[in-house]
Amino acid sequence: MNKVIRIGVFETNSSSTHSITMCSKDEYKKWSNGEILLNNSYKNKSNKFISKEDAINIIKNSYKNVDINDEDNLKELLRDEGIYQSPDEYLGNDLETFYEEYTTVNGEVVVAIGKYGYDG
Repeated sequence: MNKVIRIGVFETNSSSTHSITMCSKDEYKKWSNGEILLNNSYKNKSNKFISKEDAINIIKNSYKNVDINDEDNLKELLRDEGIYQSPDEYLGNDLETFYEEYTTVNGEVVVAIGKYGYDG
């Protein structure tokens, strides 16, 4: 049997889930208020905050003839693309979640949110 060594990768052979997202407290507040959205797309290997306008443009480019004025449909398409309008939407309600704040030596407040647990 050959061993595969992958540098910089955390893996377990369990069926548990672990996820962490970190951002500044200002970004977290804007995300919570719907001013920015988290683009966590696996397709585009993205993990950054974007404006709602940019999110809508992603949807327009991915789906032809889509009605972006249908809020329920837009929300579903955004989630399908890995774009989340709020921390609550991103975390969902099927796993345990956490929220922690850390203040750097320069005084910037960093927020860490995540989810963990068994997803099977």
